[in-house]
Amino acid sequence: TWSKRVRIPQTICVGPGWHDCRDPELFPVKKEGDKVTMWGMVLSGVSTQTCWFLKSTDMINWSLAGSFKFFYPECISVIDEEDKDGVMRQVIMFSSRYYIVGNINYNETSGEIEFIDLNNRSLSTYTATTLPLEIMDYGPDSYASQAFSIDDPNSEYYGKDVSINWFSGVPNDSRSAE
Repeated sequence: TWSKRVRIPQTICVGPGWHDCRDPELFPVKKEGDKVTMWGMVLSGVSTQTCWFLKSTDMINWSLAGSFKFFYPECISVIDEEDKDGVMRQVIMFSSRYYIVGNINYNETSGEIEFIDLNNRSLSTYTATTLPLEIMDYGPDSYASQAFSIDDPNSEYYGKDVSINWFSGVPNDSRSAE
């Protein structure tokens, strides 16, 4: 359920490359018990090959909280998944083609959100082409995905994260032939 609120000011999207920031994805950064006390948002910028992290305690006022490079940052999703050892991890997905498993960390000293991969490195330490990506199995005309959690206790998927791909609309798109 959504409540109409005052528009988020565009003043947070200023500086080089911000003209194409898009595809916002929200995720919890800090919690006190079950209550989220800080939210994170990741935005993509295709022309600058940049992903920006923003942070907010009220989901209205946002500030820049770090960035990292990726060669084609589009349609980013962040989900929680339990690994085979029962450890909760976060997965960051790009255009439903690539993903990285790790953990979201809030650095109290710098005030930045970091995504730490399984090699214990922040994504900000990689270049746009050296991120340790895993490749997803996807359909030949898959373009991008939207991930979300099912919180309806009557659903057979209750408590699970679901990712749905969009149809590219371009059969046999060259990006699908990777």
